[in-house]
Amino acid sequence: MLYSRQSLEVLLAQYESLLKEVLQHPDSAVSELSLTGTGRALDQLSGWNAPTVDFGNETVGQHIEAWSRRSPDAVALVTGLRRVSYLELDRQANRLAHWLQSKGVTAGALVAVELPRSTDLIVAILAAWKVGAAYLPLEPDWPEKRKNALLADAQPALILHADQTVSESVRAGINILTTPLNDFPVSPIGYTPRLSDPAYVLYTSGSTGQPKGVLIGHGQLLNYVAAASAAMRLGEVRRWGLCSSVVADLGNTALFGALFNGASLHIADQGEAKNAAAFARFMGQHDIDGLKIAPSHLSALLEHDAPRLPRTLILGGEFAPRSLIERILQLAPATSIFNHYGPTETTIGVMIHEVDPTDRLGDTLPLSTVLANVSVYVLDEKMRPVAPGERGHLYVSGAQLCDGYLNTRAGDAFVTDPWDAETRLYRTGDVAAVLPWGGLELVGRADQQVKIRGFRVELGEVESTLLTINGVRQGAVVPLRSGSDVELIAYVVNGQKGLDAEKALRQALSAALPQHMLPSRVMLLTELPRLPNGKIDRVGLADMAASTDGCPGDADYQSPLEKFIAMAMADLLGRERVGPDQDFFELGGHSLLVIRLVARIRKHLQAEVDPGLVFDHASARALAAVLPGHAQPNPFESTEVRNESQ
Repeated sequence: MLYSRQSLEVLLAQYESLLKEVLQHPDSAVSELSLTGTGRALDQLSGWNAPTVDFGNETVGQHIEAWSRRSPDAVALVTGLRRVSYLELDRQANRLAHWLQSKGVTAGALVAVELPRSTDLIVAILAAWKVGAAYLPLEPDWPEKRKNALLADAQPALILHADQTVSESVRAGINILTTPLNDFPVSPIGYTPRLSDPAYVLYTSGSTGQPKGVLIGHGQLLNYVAAASAAMRLGEVRRWGLCSSVVADLGNTALFGALFNGASLHIADQGEAKNAAAFARFMGQHDIDGLKIAPSHLSALLEHDAPRLPRTLILGGEFAPRSLIERILQLAPATSIFNHYGPTETTIGVMIHEVDPTDRLGDTLPLSTVLANVSVYVLDEKMRPVAPGERGHLYVSGAQLCDGYLNTRAGDAFVTDPWDAETRLYRTGDVAAVLPWGGLELVGRADQQVKIRGFRVELGEVESTLLTINGVRQGAVVPLRSGSDVELIAYVVNGQKGLDAEKALRQALSAALPQHMLPSRVMLLTELPRLPNGKIDRVGLADMAASTDGCPGDADYQSPLEKFIAMAMADLLGRERVGPDQDFFELGGHSLLVIRLVARIRKHLQAEVDPGLVFDHASARALAAVLPGHAQPNPFESTEVRNESQ
């Protein structure tokens, strides 16, 4: 059937509305007539206005602190074999808060935290809140240039780091691992935070070439955690797995969803988050029943291993393809799968959809439920609600809208609500279609922004960085999509050619941008293609990227293992072939592709392979040379997690 009955009924209603509009406004231009009519427009506006709910005036930090009194011995954090109770977590945070106060950190200040996923990271976040400060998370392995730029803009009062992450950007900071916290009391500071106080700052990619610090308050965070807990039944989850970074807010669902509800947060280390076999062990040994993860990350982890999937699985940060959902339902039909959507400016997430296994799946998952105290609109260019079946710009308003950007309180994306002059709307930049049954489907972007492994990336920022490199005369960056994966292709005009020139450009970019913003390929051109109006022909560049054979390499492989690795690399990178001495990362490899590569090698060798070997020996030849001495049989045995007091 070409059209469903539901679609035909929508078309008929639109036609009736249009005829009424013509009769009521015969002198109006056709472009001003509405397919929805006033009644249906109001229906759309009310359909995605979630109910108003009072979540009280205690912050998320206060809710977490309350568990130390209500259930002091309950497990709050698990890292490796170590367990930390809610009482011990609160005491550690109080000690660090007293120390922060002794260093002059006061309410309204900003504390930078450059720590890996760990107990120390959680303690630092809670301690900052206890003195009324907000926290700014920094990824320890980000390039120095990137961290220094963020610190220069944010001007934090203090920087906390660990000795294994010491870098130029934090030498003026404090090593949290060597700070004598036992000299400070475990009693509370006595500061009572307010919902209007800032909670954290997250930097996102900026279209102007400069990152923007999004300022989220305690009130916005409370609304998200409480509303999400109700909408997705997060209170039923008792063991959350944290395998995503908190530098992007993807990881905050698990972090605060766990501690807000008195559950335990099990923190995966880098190896467990990036190794399919180790991830499967982590999920099984810790009996994880709640997980939030980017679809591309989960796809990589599921490529050759079938871990025990949790009872509650939340997919966010990027499109969730149908193939992944089908794979999950095949492995764990009882798992509750939620599609989760929300820009950083709207505090982690504003809209969800729970997958019904009996429903017919589309190419991507829809969205259907708006979180409490939030409103979502799909509007056309004239700020009018679009009709079912039509596309429009997605706007958000309500209790989770951020206060603005650090050092810049306003932005072009924040506009006045046309139906309420006292209300702000945030234009997300996402294009959505209104589905006949009332849900939404995200269909793309209205700007040059993409999501890569859960991180928001503005192509303009990558291009601006590219143009600062000595010798680069012209540059353009285009995205190439494959399922939920997105890679960036950079086109450069610099008068040079060859692999050495490409390598130099990649090294320059690596010194300035985090890994998720790095182009997977750098293509050297004599001139960028342009449209008749003089603009860069980005569609032509995208077509060129899709048809590129890749970088040819020497096919003189010295062993079957070397050839297998090179062929696996080529397949993962989307290239025709990879030479034995070509660097996997210089050709566009990244951490998620390392997961897939190691999974294939592991299956081929029937042995455990440390992902770190790929980072240290990045060519097929170098990796094949060291694997025989490092690959180990796979005798994975269950290891019990012990209590810290044992």
